[in-house]
Formats: sequence, C-alpha cells, structure tokens
Amino acid sequence: MNPLIGSRHDCALTECEFNLCETCLPKNKHEHPLSEYLTPKRTYSLEKLFTSIPYLINPNNDEKVEMKTLWENDVKSIGFNFLVHWCLPCRELSLRLVELYKEIQTTSNGFRLVFISCDRDVESFNKYRAAMPWLAAPLDAGALLKAYFRVSGEFNLNY
Repeated sequence: MNPLIGSRHDCALTECEFNLCETCLPKNKHEHPLSEYLTPKRTYSLEKLFTSIPYLINPNNDEKVEMKTLWENDVKSIGFNFLVHWCLPCRELSLRLVELYKEIQTTSNGFRLVFISCDRDVESFNKYRAAMPWLAAPLDAGALLKAYFRVSGEFNLNY
C-alpha cells in the first residue's frame, strides 16, 4: 500500500481489516497491535522491516525466538522466503534452498533466511516449516512484508 498523503496503519492479523491513515488513527481504538505500512522501494532498517513480526519460530519445535537473534553473529544478509505448501514449484525450490542454505552455513554464518508463509491454515504452515532449517515468522505475521515486497504469486525469495 502506498498512501496518497502521510502514512497508513494496519492490523498485524490477516483476518482483521483495520486500516487507517495517520489522522484517523488516534480517533479509533483497536484491540490488536498496529503497524505502519512500509513503502515499496524505500530502504528500511532490519528493525523496521520486522516491526510487524513479534517473534520467530524455531523450525524444530514451537519455541519462540527473539527477533534480535536474527542479526547476531555478524550476519551480513537476511533473505525472506515467501512460499506456500500446496505449490509444487515452491516445494521444489525449498528442497534446493535447504541444500544451499546448509552448504552456506558450513562455511559462513553471515546469511540467514526467514520463512514467511503464504499458507492459510496452521497445519500446512507447520508441516512446511518443519522441512526448513531456518526460522519462520508466525503464520499471520507476514502481511506487511508481503505488501512491501509486492508478493503476489505462490513463491518469492527476497534479500
């Protein structure tokens, strides 16, 4: 979303359609956390890109991982992996990406990936993320990043 004037604020939950301009924001109450839209093609810090994601999820269990751990240990690049479980090309890309990621991690700790699911149900999300060795954003937490990176298809890899 690219606002005409000023900034816009959106609810982090995908099922909630709360979307207000900066003028209307103080006049309305909302029960969920709100985030400011990110303008496509504008450069943001990692902290700003991740404001809509409260925590990350360990790929091996449901352990919540603090966001700051993502850029610890001299990380130079972070990739955003937008995929959906039911898409065969996505699964093929994932298999190759897992191989490359593991290979890179043996020689360098400077690269991270974050899985941003485009799935609609928790079962598909959990099944898919279990096959990946990198951290995942919670299922409904990636809406603002999807809008920022203009994710419209089944899969995207951004870094």
